[in-house]
Amino acid sequence: MLELHERGGLEWMFPLSLMLLTLLGFIAYASYSLATGKTITPKWLETIKHTGMLALSWGVLATIVGLYAMFRGLQAMKVAPPLEVLMGGLQALLIALLYALIIYIISLLAYLILRWRVKNSST
Repeated sequence: MLELHERGGLEWMFPLSLMLLTLLGFIAYASYSLATGKTITPKWLETIKHTGMLALSWGVLATIVGLYAMFRGLQAMKVAPPLEVLMGGLQALLIALLYALIIYIISLLAYLILRWRVKNSST
């Protein structure tokens, strides 16, 4: 796992990990509140969803910046690198985006489940 963080770029993966931990904290708080009979406001549900969207946006930004840097480096080269080198670079570019997508899916699943629980507990 640590190797993926390094290959994906620590400057991109570390904020994504912080967003994941924050998201898990929001989910835990909302779940605990519902389990103890407290009502949660819709802002908590929206916060969970928007935290996932922020992570996905960060992953897309990381991919675009990485592609730009890769193409700029390729343009400066006089000789084209082997295809394996290009594929390895593209694979590393997609690590942050994949991690962000996983965080986003977790946030959407939590949002849908918690919203369903809120609706069922109020009726």
